[in-house]
Amino acid sequence: MFTKTAKKSEIFEHWKWIALSFIAGVLAVALTASTAAGGEPTPQALPEEMTESALPMPVMPLMDQRETLASPEEEYQTCLHLWLALAQHEQGAYGEAVATWRTLALPPRTHVWRELAISAALLEQHRYAEAAKLLEVVTHEHPQNPVGFYLLGVAQTEHGLAPPRFDALQSFERAITLADTRHDDSLVPHNWGEIADPQGAYMPIAPPSVSHLLGSLGIDNLPIQAMFQAARLQLHWGEFEIAEERLDRATEAGIDTLSEYRTLEQKLEAEGRTLDAVRVRIKVMKWELNDMQRQAYVPQQFFVR
Repeated sequence: MFTKTAKKSEIFEHWKWIALSFIAGVLAVALTASTAAGGEPTPQALPEEMTESALPMPVMPLMDQRETLASPEEEYQTCLHLWLALAQHEQGAYGEAVATWRTLALPPRTHVWRELAISAALLEQHRYAEAAKLLEVVTHEHPQNPVGFYLLGVAQTEHGLAPPRFDALQSFERAITLADTRHDDSLVPHNWGEIADPQGAYMPIAPPSVSHLLGSLGIDNLPIQAMFQAARLQLHWGEFEIAEERLDRATEAGIDTLSEYRTLEQKLEAEGRTLDAVRVRIKVMKWELNDMQRQAYVPQQFFVR
């Protein structure tokens, strides 16, 4: 049986090679005739999916290299204008501060602080609707920045008038959740050493940090300030226990909560919660006593004879 099978295989292989040789000869003749006639073989089109794969790769936009391409002189001038904007805000020149901020181009990683500084100045000018519109964009683009939500809550509280808008409380709660006390980043890179000003003097000044900015804006204790603002709203909506707890924390941090404690006392009395009202009244009396002591304190004067 194995011998017959081997013979059949040999015959099959013989005829297979004869057929392949014949096909190869026909193709060679066809190609030769085409070349002799002056034509060239036309390659077949690639399948559609292969054609798409063979297209050149799209050119990607260059990365924003503002931090590395700016010259030291440009960064130095930006630094000076940053300090100017902070000083203007601290001095109450909010319109001038806004104008200065709008002339500045910060790196992408710190650009959000420019928008927040402008928003804070707008709030100081009672331009609540304008500030709220800007802050809604900022919080959408930077959902992890607590300062944006804090300022948005302030804008919503003031712009919402009476009764306060509930979304203001949500903004303050979001700020409390995200609050981070570490703000050491510089607003612009510090890539210069000593650069001469037009008068020839050298001014090795360092750029302000985010912490400097928050101090100038009066937001140097964000978690507690957000709690205090939230407590004021919760007093309005009758959430007295949570409001009192947050007022206590604000008091410990040095925030003036006397007016809010008085409001809480009155609301508790109106609801017939006499014992709770008395407990809050004790806090009010402590505040009033401390306030009297501060007003009566006269620093010791030293005279040189």
